[in-house]
Amino acid sequence: MKMIFALLSLFTSSAMAVTMVQQNLNPAASQNEVNGTLDLIFVSAETESGIETNATGASIGAEYFYGLTDTQAIGFGLQALSSKSKSELGNISSTIKTSGLQSILLGYKGNFDLGTPTLFVRGALNLTPDKEKVSIDTSGDKDNNAASGQNALLVQVGLVFPEQAVDWGFSGSYQMNQEGKYSETDDLNDTSDSGKIKHGNKYSLSAFTEFKNDFHPNVDLTYLHMYSSQSVSDNGGTTTSSGSELLTLTGSLRVAVNQYVELLPHVALATMLNKDKLNIDKYNGVLLGLTGRFLF
Repeated sequence: MKMIFALLSLFTSSAMAVTMVQQNLNPAASQNEVNGTLDLIFVSAETESGIETNATGASIGAEYFYGLTDTQAIGFGLQALSSKSKSELGNISSTIKTSGLQSILLGYKGNFDLGTPTLFVRGALNLTPDKEKVSIDTSGDKDNNAASGQNALLVQVGLVFPEQAVDWGFSGSYQMNQEGKYSETDDLNDTSDSGKIKHGNKYSLSAFTEFKNDFHPNVDLTYLHMYSSQSVSDNGGTTTSSGSELLTLTGSLRVAVNQYVELLPHVALATMLNKDKLNIDKYNGVLLGLTGRFLF
């Protein structure tokens, strides 16, 4: 974080010249910003061997930011998740349920005038509320907590270019995961295990545009690369999860209820780019969500 703030000190900011779109919204100096988000998630997939998986879930997030200046803010947030997936092959099926607090966020966000474009920077420390816990019952179904077991540092940098009818830009982010912990209880095989989780870093590249009208239509295309992670058992074994590559198209609006309240409905479609490497024949993801933004 010291390196991030040292970099930011090299730039001077002018609130009048900063261009803000949905990707880099900030509160003004001494202003409080509260965001609440509800996302509904639907995923369907099928492997080349014929295993069909359908998953549904709900993600709830809340965050608070305080404006240090007209262009810089600090804050914190919470994220919770509840989901259920069912995999079937003929008459054989298994389910995975996931629920609980997913992450605690400590964050910074800032905008900086570079003349024509606006530079925006986001930095966050994602704290896991618990180690990753997996419980397998006597039928083979799993019940997991939502925590990843790993703390992570996230940095995002982007540029916004103003035009007459639209603003457009691009950004990139990188998440570096720290070593974490997991535990597993298996009632089906009457075993238990614990150990460390390593790696699993991820990065994303995005391009976006926002139209200048009362509803601020925004379109975002994002490539996400998630590296493989490893679970290293205290008993000596190592399990490696496969990495994945996703392409997501998101459309959203920003509707002002008044000068202090905005509603941001959004929909996203996702597909997997490396299906062949993972022996997946089909993959489709849909997200429907609504964010409420409150300033005071």
